[in-house]
Amino acid sequence: MSKRGSIFSEIGSMDGDGAVREGSKNFTDTLSAFFGRLLGCYRLFLIIYIVFLALAAGSYWVVDPAYVAEATIGPPNPSPIYSMISAQGTAGGAASLARKFLGNGTASGSSNDPFQQYQLLLQSQQLMAELAQKDNLLPLVFYKRWDAKKGAWKPPGLSHRALAFVERALHRPVFDHPSAFELGEYMEHNLSVDTATSSKNGSMASLMTIGSGYLTVSMRAESPGKAEKILTTMLDRADAIIRQQQLADVEARIAYIENELPNIAQTEERSALVDILANQEEIKVMTIADKRFSYLLISKPSASPIPVSPMPPIEAFAMVTALALVLWAGFIVLEYRMPTLRWVMRPFKTVPNRRRQAYSH
Repeated sequence: MSKRGSIFSEIGSMDGDGAVREGSKNFTDTLSAFFGRLLGCYRLFLIIYIVFLALAAGSYWVVDPAYVAEATIGPPNPSPIYSMISAQGTAGGAASLARKFLGNGTASGSSNDPFQQYQLLLQSQQLMAELAQKDNLLPLVFYKRWDAKKGAWKPPGLSHRALAFVERALHRPVFDHPSAFELGEYMEHNLSVDTATSSKNGSMASLMTIGSGYLTVSMRAESPGKAEKILTTMLDRADAIIRQQQLADVEARIAYIENELPNIAQTEERSALVDILANQEEIKVMTIADKRFSYLLISKPSASPIPVSPMPPIEAFAMVTALALVLWAGFIVLEYRMPTLRWVMRPFKTVPNRRRQAYSH
């Protein structure tokens, strides 16, 4: 007989006081005896099952549901930067001067590509600071610490003050109220940026290749409306930052060219600078007029009314049942491996009448 069969044989042949008696070697009989011992400890299963059910129900009561809003974005088409450095935008010496103004950019992509800058900005502390200061996002995100009636933050609790004392002793910054830094930590755990074709893992994704591919941006929050609002505000603010930076660069170029034009005597160079100036003026108009400058919104932020956590009750019930069964059977096996556990298991066993006297001794 196999080792597995011998184990079941020994388990099935044990009497109430743990002594091994001779019995049938048939595997089917010993397996039935093993399950009989399981049923004999049904009280243990009921206790485990009730405890697990209570813990699961408590988690539904304590843990806030989480909803996910998603939006798909892509590069603007066409990018106004490319019109400046393309062969159609300028030609000859003007194109060369244009590339000089743009930091040696190329039509295939450069550090001046607005969509690349946009992707990097989604993970930056600069964006968190502007979301906190200009969009007043902190009361929405940290609503449990915000007193809406008074329009002010609630005073720090005792636990916060005790932790603040330790933080100061370690020379770490202490914030009595939510800050842009804390907002960044919140985004790190709840914001996900992935390529549109890749699977999402629910955490901050590392952009292995930052380029012009389409992206899916996801935000987790306590309600669908909150998730959608945070994601919409974040996308719009990041675009506004890139737009203002680009506009400042264009205005600086225009001012420089206008200042240099009177000093240019050669007709060819003067004509080239005039062409560049016209292109910069065009870029300025596009930068101001476009609804979205640095990205294209493929699908607007939208959240499902079904929460992603905690799990659906049916799945939780199945998991609790499976865990209770595994733990129940595990105690029976441990009782066989560790005889000292039999004293612990004795109160949970249902003992036949003819063995009760043996258990009492």
